[in-house]
Amino acid sequence: MILNCIFFIPFGLLLNVNFKTIGFLPKFAFILIFSLTAELIQFIFAIGATDITDLITNGVGGLLGLKLYDLSNKYINTDKLDRVIISIGTLLLILFISLHVSHFYFKQEN
Repeated sequence: MILNCIFFIPFGLLLNVNFKTIGFLPKFAFILIFSLTAELIQFIFAIGATDITDLITNGVGGLLGLKLYDLSNKYINTDKLDRVIISIGTLLLILFISLHVSHFYFKQEN
């Protein structure tokens, strides 16, 4: 559950970096729709557990990412902040996706 929240923080940060002209609400709505889509895919293909708490924690993680960017942008140069977020955010996103996906492929059978 906490992994879902952590997984969506870089997603919120990267949305802010890439879509500066779009307002907060459309970005947050996109995060919620993306999360809902991911949960529906899990339900349809019976991979993992589908739960409303996952939607909530994904939304909270995305919200934290969006707000963290806004707070950081007040104190750090936008270009420098964007370069750091793109580098670290992309690495973390790849790491979290691979960890999340590997969980389904490397389950031990009892």
